[in-house]
Amino acid sequence: MRRVEKEVEREVEPWGPLEYRKAKERFRGISTLYASGRCRVFRVRSTYSGEVLALKVIEGGGRGGGEARIFRAVDRLVHWEDGQFSYRDSWEEDGAEFIVMRLFIGPIDRLYGRLSLTEKLEILLQLANQVRAMHAGGFAHLDLKPTNVFFDFKGSQLEVHLLDFGLARGPGEFSPLSGGDPLTLAPELNRSEDFEHLDLEKCDVFSLAATFVDLFSGLLNRWTSFSCLRRVSSSFRATKPPKLFSFASRNHPPTPRTPSPP
Repeated sequence: MRRVEKEVEREVEPWGPLEYRKAKERFRGISTLYASGRCRVFRVRSTYSGEVLALKVIEGGGRGGGEARIFRAVDRLVHWEDGQFSYRDSWEEDGAEFIVMRLFIGPIDRLYGRLSLTEKLEILLQLANQVRAMHAGGFAHLDLKPTNVFFDFKGSQLEVHLLDFGLARGPGEFSPLSGGDPLTLAPELNRSEDFEHLDLEKCDVFSLAATFVDLFSGLLNRWTSFSCLRRVSSSFRATKPPKLFSFASRNHPPTPRTPSPP
């Protein structure tokens, strides 16, 4: 599979008119990766180590440090064996929350059309194992979708990481949800007034199934079969991953590969 290269560095001033003293001392801006509402993500370089990282800025304070706390905890749960941690640091300053993390090449939907069936199954396995580890620690993501699953390469090995814990809930947290992608969000999260009694892990599994459908078909933004998603999520809960792989390969043949340029 042909690699997707990271963008070329260029100097920018990402902070705008606000005086984020600590951020300005620790990083210099390279480029804006994402901006939506109160949230912006920048590609930055550490002035101390020279490492290129991603810096997420949530103006208005986000959840009072809650996103960073859950991100740090889940990152340790998921990657305690392989040591491939994403979280680096976080703090609050001038009414904004800052989260420093490892820089990835991009979300997995940038790979659509370039992946073999084997590579898709490897992504499926990695992501399913990460969700299992997160649930084992009592956490639920609640915003699992292709654009929140990021990829990079470790040597020639493709690896994926689940990011963006802005809607996540930890043990004992039952505050109602605000936001989420309707294409991947479990329907009960939108219509339930009794959030405390929902099975949030099952809600994540529904979103995981939707992500798998998109990975294998690329059709999520144009067509969604909720009966198909329910079948995938039921298979995931009831069986070991290999049986789910078989289900996915039967129902969602691999997308055509795009030949690499000479």
